[in-house]
Amino acid sequence: MADKNKNENKKIKLTPISVIVILLICALLYMISLYIDMLNAPPEDSSSITTTEVIVSGGELGEVEYHFIDVGQGDATLIRTPEGDILIDAGENSAEEDLKNYLDLCGVEVLYYAVFTHPDSDHIGGADMVLAEYEVLNVIKPELEKTTKVYTRMMEAIAAEGCTVYNALPGETYSLGEFDMFVFGPDPNNKKLDSNNSSIVIKATWGDTTAMLTGDAEEPAEESILATFSADDLGSMLLKMGHHGSKTSSTDAWLAAVRPSIAIISCGKDNSYGHPHAEALARITPYVGEKIYRTDELGSIVFVTNGAEFVYQD
Repeated sequence: MADKNKNENKKIKLTPISVIVILLICALLYMISLYIDMLNAPPEDSSSITTTEVIVSGGELGEVEYHFIDVGQGDATLIRTPEGDILIDAGENSAEEDLKNYLDLCGVEVLYYAVFTHPDSDHIGGADMVLAEYEVLNVIKPELEKTTKVYTRMMEAIAAEGCTVYNALPGETYSLGEFDMFVFGPDPNNKKLDSNNSSIVIKATWGDTTAMLTGDAEEPAEESILATFSADDLGSMLLKMGHHGSKTSSTDAWLAAVRPSIAIISCGKDNSYGHPHAEALARITPYVGEKIYRTDELGSIVFVTNGAEFVYQD
């Protein structure tokens, strides 16, 4: 009986070789479990990339994004470059909450340039909000001033922000890294130009891609620019049509010089002005075909360019 108890109390002793074998078996089992998990994981689907993911990319991978924001019957364009963000116009005051929501969705915090093309309320109504809610480093505006409340609010907000202010002049270029904005108008010597025709007209360039951004420029402003600059200067792949697609803008002579292949129209759904006008649509169609993108039909419109072509983000 004593020998039996002695044998029961013996401890199992593992040799070093046994320990190594056990550890190798455990490691092998762990690797097999990882492989099974990998096989069961759902495959990545590139089609799951959404517009929102494109929006918040902030110009990654050397891309520039043009966001033609739906602010109803007004204008607001966000341009995202690898070096920073640019806003051109800020819509009506009544649309400033929509504008802020969009900018916040994009993750905008600092605007290197805020361009206010002219002092009409449907272009600067949200300017005071933009200047109050975001850090704005530079403001570009026309020399033309107004005594309206919305213009006064904008100027007071500019003063409070303490940003640098430029009065845009033809022939000037404003740059942000490799992204350039060349100014064609307004002509400061043409005192007959009203508010719309005092709009800042900019050609934006990134790599080989170009975009003509026109504010509310109409035929008098177009004629003034055509008298100063050549068709080679004006040629652009993308055109934001002047004055929300009004028949008073985008004349035959202007389109023949710009020669766009893509047209953008920023206007409100069922707006009382009838924008875009049938005459303007008829003039632009031979150049762009079906590539007419309207905020009243599509909401906010996003194009991305890698410097070679514009790609619409459906």
